[in-house]
Amino acid sequence: MQRGPLQEMHLQTLREYHLGPREAAQAVCLRYAAGETIIREGAQLDCFYVVQRGRAKVCAESRDGKALILCYYIAEGVMGDIELMNGMLTAATGVVAVTDVECIALPYPGCAAALKGNPAFVKRLAEDLSAKLLHSSRSRCAAALCSAEERLCAYLLLASDRGMFREPLTDLAGSIGVSYRHMMRMMTALCREGLLGREQSGYRLLDPAALRARAAEFE
Repeated sequence: MQRGPLQEMHLQTLREYHLGPREAAQAVCLRYAAGETIIREGAQLDCFYVVQRGRAKVCAESRDGKALILCYYIAEGVMGDIELMNGMLTAATGVVAVTDVECIALPYPGCAAALKGNPAFVKRLAEDLSAKLLHSSRSRCAAALCSAEERLCAYLLLASDRGMFREPLTDLAGSIGVSYRHMMRMMTALCREGLLGREQSGYRLLDPAALRARAAEFE
């Protein structure tokens, strides 16, 4: 993780959330490399984050220590909104960078009272939360109706970084709800058809358009 001062583009993003010079004076820019943990589930929440760029996955951990990757990826908006509105001091879920991620970080819980006391900010937060809920509901419905291959193709597209998929395959199998063996059969078939290519560091998406066509309903 790298820390730096805010630039004009960050100030513009804060203005879109109705946050001004007072909040900007407390904020810093944080940059995370792909694979870095941004928020650890159950840990003290140090910052409220506004995403500037990049994509991150939201993870939840079961009692037996297994990680479940929730079926939505952060590409914009905020992180820590649920905790903020519920007065939680620890993170409800974990967040891991899929690509390089750049965020505006506001100290939490120091900024919590001021943020919740800003009606324009709370209204924008409510709009974002409702959009997340709608997206989550649609994703759950689509996941229940789509085939395993459609879920696999959608996940590969969401989790790829610059055309490469490098996620642990055990996580992939769990996230699309199939056995590891069945998932590998589907991956092998996609490679044989020329949609994927196996490389030392992972799988290259050779034909994203074809993968997108197969995943269209799920996306």
